[in-house]
Amino acid sequence: MAAQREASRESLRQSLTLLLRLSASRRGFALRMATVGLALPQQAVSVLDHVVEHGPLPMGELARGTRHDPGATARLVAGLEADGLLQRRRSTADGRVSLVHVTAQGRRTAALVASAQVRHLDRALAPLSDLELATCAAHLERVVGLLRDVDGAVPAQRDGRQAAGAAGGSVD
Repeated sequence: MAAQREASRESLRQSLTLLLRLSASRRGFALRMATVGLALPQQAVSVLDHVVEHGPLPMGELARGTRHDPGATARLVAGLEADGLLQRRRSTADGRVSLVHVTAQGRRTAALVASAQVRHLDRALAPLSDLELATCAAHLERVVGLLRDVDGAVPAQRDGRQAAGAAGGSVD
C-alpha cells in the first residue's frame, strides 16, 4: 500500500509541476491573448484583475495582493494607465494617498481576458464528460485546499475560494 501511495504522490507532484509550467508559459498566454486581440503580459493582467476584483487600492496594497515587487507594480500600473485601463486618483479620505482605479476600458479588457481563458479551458477539457469534469474540479479544489492549509493562507478569489494560481502560477 505504501508503494502505491508513493507512486500516486509522485504522479501528482509531476502533474502539478507541469500544470504550473503550462499556466506560467508566456508563449501560451500570449497566444490566448492574441485570440481576443490583446498583447498584455501576464503580470499586467494579474495587476488589472486584482484591481477589478479588489480595487480601488493603494499601490502598496496592490503590490502585496499581486505578490509583485513594489517597483514592478508601479511600472505595470504606469503601463496600464498609459493604455487607459487603470487610473491613479488621490484618495478622498486622505489626499496624500493615491488609489489605483479600474477604468471602463479596463473592465472590458479584463472581461476579454477572462473569455479567452474560458475558451482555452473549454477547448482543452472538451474530451471530458460532465461527470469527469466535475470529479476533476472537486479533486483539484480539495488538493488546492490541502496545500493551502499546509502552506498558509493565499489570496482568495471573489467567490471566496482560493485562487488556483496562488501556488505559483495562474490556471487559465
